[in-house]
Amino acid sequence: RWQSRVNAHLNRHKRYPAGERDTGQAAVRFSIDPTGRVLAASLARSSGNGALDQAAIEMVCRASPVPPPPPAIARSRLTLTVPVRFSRR
Repeated sequence: RWQSRVNAHLNRHKRYPAGERDTGQAAVRFSIDPTGRVLAASLARSSGNGALDQAAIEMVCRASPVPPPPPAIARSRLTLTVPVRFSRR
């Protein structure tokens, strides 16, 4: 499924902030064009930690372009919201 491919692609670009020990989950809202290029990204829900929130937004920007949407849903601009979990293993 396309959204699963997008999530896997985003996770490959996740970076834990240097020196950060907290865990949390943020949500990032972002818009893409039909080729998968990220046009804009913003915080939809805070993790409660500014460094993790910033890392979540940077992850989406760094991951551009994401896998392009299937033709059936491709529009000039498509907006998605994804959870971004940060946890120390």
